[in-house]
Amino acid sequence: MKSRTSTRTKHIAGTARTVAGALLAASVVIACDAQQPDSLSDGSAGTDTADTRAQSPNPRQVNDPARGSKGDPASRAGTDADNNKAVSQFAMIESAVADIESADNQTAAGSVEFKPGPDAAAMQVIVRLQGLEPGPHGIHIHDSDQCWEDGEFVAGSHFNPFDTAHGGPDDDEHHVGDMGNVVADADGNVRADLELDYLAFSGPESILQRVVVVHSGEDDLSSQPSGDAGSPVACGIIFQQREVLAEPIGEQ
Repeated sequence: MKSRTSTRTKHIAGTARTVAGALLAASVVIACDAQQPDSLSDGSAGTDTADTRAQSPNPRQVNDPARGSKGDPASRAGTDADNNKAVSQFAMIESAVADIESADNQTAAGSVEFKPGPDAAAMQVIVRLQGLEPGPHGIHIHDSDQCWEDGEFVAGSHFNPFDTAHGGPDDDEHHVGDMGNVVADADGNVRADLELDYLAFSGPESILQRVVVVHSGEDDLSSQPSGDAGSPVACGIIFQQREVLAEPIGEQ
């Protein structure tokens, strides 16, 4: 009798373990199914998703033309270099202006504005003058922060930080202050727009608080030291006008 009872007890315990194991396995399956996305509920949907992922490009590797192909490291490096050059040359200054006034017994007046050109590749120089004799007039930047004192011209010589020979803007060698000539019409008015890539608002080529001088005659672009352009007839000090906040380099 004792042997029979023991055998029966062992049988019941084994059955209980089997049932418990089955319940545990079922709960694991249910939990795994709950974690699977709906798209993977059947084999075909899962395959489609995997194929789509395999064929889709990495968004970080897409070069969007409208954004300037920023995904290309070489392109981004070029943009950064251009921005660095612009910051170095123009110091994030939007513009500077010289208000031009005449020497004694002269009638010339007007303004010369300096501002970064398109893509900050060069300095735009916008010359608006009146009251000059018709014809060409040499125009230069001089290495001084003053035009006249007691009626005397005290602006010094051409701005020439690198000690080069005088020349024209397109010559291989010229002063930083050499801007060539502007031409007054029959009414004595000048409307000239220049682009000069060697002028800057910072560094050794900075033109800020130097003076623009308009001369009575034409600069021959070769005579030393100043082109034989005649006496100064008008002058103005270059002052910074506006400043803009710098954006992070490399961002548009």
